[in-house]
Amino acid sequence: MLTNREELKDEQILGDAYKKLFYALEKGGFSTIAEVASGLIKMPIIIVNAELKKLAQYPNKAIGDPIWDRYFDDHEMTPQMTWQLLEDSIIKDSESCETPIWLDRSLVEDIPRLVGNIKIDGIIEGYVGVLFPGRVYSNIHVRLTQLICRTVAIEMQKDFHHRSSRNALIMAFISDLFQAKIKTHREFTRWTESLRITLVPRFCVVVTAGDREKTTLHYVKNIVDETEPTMHAVVIEEKLYVLVTKLKDKITPKDFLDTRVKQIEYLLNMYKLESGVSSIFDDLSSIGTYKYQAEQALNVGRISRPEDNIFIYNDMVLENIMSSVRNQIDSQNYIHPAIDALRNYDNKHGTEYLKTLRIYITSMCKHHVTIEALHIHRNTLLYRLRKIEELTETSLENERFCALLLCNFYLLDE
Repeated sequence: MLTNREELKDEQILGDAYKKLFYALEKGGFSTIAEVASGLIKMPIIIVNAELKKLAQYPNKAIGDPIWDRYFDDHEMTPQMTWQLLEDSIIKDSESCETPIWLDRSLVEDIPRLVGNIKIDGIIEGYVGVLFPGRVYSNIHVRLTQLICRTVAIEMQKDFHHRSSRNALIMAFISDLFQAKIKTHREFTRWTESLRITLVPRFCVVVTAGDREKTTLHYVKNIVDETEPTMHAVVIEEKLYVLVTKLKDKITPKDFLDTRVKQIEYLLNMYKLESGVSSIFDDLSSIGTYKYQAEQALNVGRISRPEDNIFIYNDMVLENIMSSVRNQIDSQNYIHPAIDALRNYDNKHGTEYLKTLRIYITSMCKHHVTIEALHIHRNTLLYRLRKIEELTETSLENERFCALLLCNFYLLDE
């Protein structure tokens, strides 16, 4: 509990800080703010943007802190450092607090710090870190850090005004495009002509999401904007939508995955995100169809292939159809009795006839694929197939029977 005298002293400190930071803003520059802020709070100060790239730090010398010294040598942390901060919830904890938070674990264990968010229009655009080698801080330090964050936000907005008005308009255009707000060719032409932007076919839609905070998607969006000139990204609700342009003619989904999508795969791995990828198309008026494809690839892929993080719609169409059907019907009404018969026999005798049949049918009756998947001899497979026909009183030469089994296995997702 602060005494009246202590409260008065704090208000005097804050009043002096307001004046000095105002003059720093008037002079301009993140380095100016960092130097003034360090003088006010009498601690090392570092300012970074949302991509964790350094904007300024003061004093300009190494101090024995791994993150600080890394920034002193370079303008950004190593990917391993960023990953460690994410894994240890350092970034998550700082993003979730409206006031600066005290952090003293993980990479910041030796020299703890107050970390505050720099917010513009509710979006975190960067962070201010105040290092405390003595490991002691007070309420006035928290209030000063918050004031420094607001000062940096104003400086950022000055910078945004000069360099990103066009980017903001492009983002609004892409957002309207994805949300089907551009309904006519005339509206589309008006947008592209006013922005002097040409969206060159061929196109593809990538939708990205994850369990982390929405701020992470904005961070990834900024990296895509800065590094991929033929990709246009926008965050809508809890997903990042990317319109990929200028794809080569006759490009295959595999080629696209191995080239363009792989360029951002490191981001997906680093931030535990997943992406759905649409088919390739030429007419932007049909973007709604391909947005749906990318969304469905993401939704179905997460369930059916949890070991992956990139899902191509062309590879997921059958799963998508079956998941849609599964939600509309009672699947058991459509299952051939052979499946239950084999399951019951396997449970009673410890055999794998149902598993064998599933792999055999879903591989389109390819013997070598089934043998490799089950690690069995060819004669063993032939014996099992004969036994399956005997137990189910059916023939695997019957095309309609095999077609129904194929649908059944995807319907049951067994």
